[in-house]
Amino acid sequence: YNAYGQNFGNQNPPKKSIEESKIASDTLSAEKNAKCEKIVFNIRMSDLKTNLTKHERIYYFVNNSVEPIYDVNIGIMTKSKKEFQDLNVKIFDESEELKISRISSLPPFVKELTVKLRRPIFKGDSGRMIKVYYEAEEPYRYFENLFLTGTTNFELNFSLPYDAKVAPKLHYVDLKNDSEKLIDESKRIVKGMSTTIQWQKDDGVNLKDMIRLEW
Repeated sequence: YNAYGQNFGNQNPPKKSIEESKIASDTLSAEKNAKCEKIVFNIRMSDLKTNLTKHERIYYFVNNSVEPIYDVNIGIMTKSKKEFQDLNVKIFDESEELKISRISSLPPFVKELTVKLRRPIFKGDSGRMIKVYYEAEEPYRYFENLFLTGTTNFELNFSLPYDAKVAPKLHYVDLKNDSEKLIDESKRIVKGMSTTIQWQKDDGVNLKDMIRLEW
C-alpha cells in the first residue's frame, strides 16, 4: 500500500493483506485534509530470473488543512519475507534524503516507516514531492497497490529488458463496486537495452481502490 499519516491519507494502515482487501477496505477511514495531486510509480525489472524489482514512488501533494503536516508514514508490502535492511529503502523530501524515525513490522511481509519532513507543509502548500525507493523480488510476477490516499492523476512506468517475452497489463480495481478494468498503454519507449511502458489515469484514483500490474 502507499503513503498515509497525520493529516495525510489514511492514518490507519490496513491490518490484512492486499488479497483480503475487499474485507479490509470497509474498515478504513480516510483523512481528507491532504490530497495527492499526482502519484507516479516507476518500476524497473532488473533481473528476470530472480524477478528483482526496483521501485520508485513519487507523491505530489497539497495540504488542505489548517494543521501543518510534519511527518509522513509509508507502508511497504512485499511478497517474500525480507528484512528491512535488504529492501535498500531511501526516502527523499524534494532532493534531501530523510532519516527514518520509526520502523515497524506487522506481518513478515509489511514494513511501516515514519519520516519527519525537512520542513512542515502548511495550509495551501502544493507541489511538495516525496520520493520513496526500495527493491524487492516479485516472485509471482505481479505488483499490487492499495491506495490509502486519493489522487487526481496517476502514472505508472514499467521498465524491463527489451527482449523480455512478457506482455504487461495494468488493471484498475474499484473495490467498492467490485469492478475491474484494463488501463490502456499511453506509450512504449525502447531505449538501449530497455523497454519502458507507460500507463496514465487522468480521471483520478479513489481512496481504497487498487492497481495490479501483471507481466
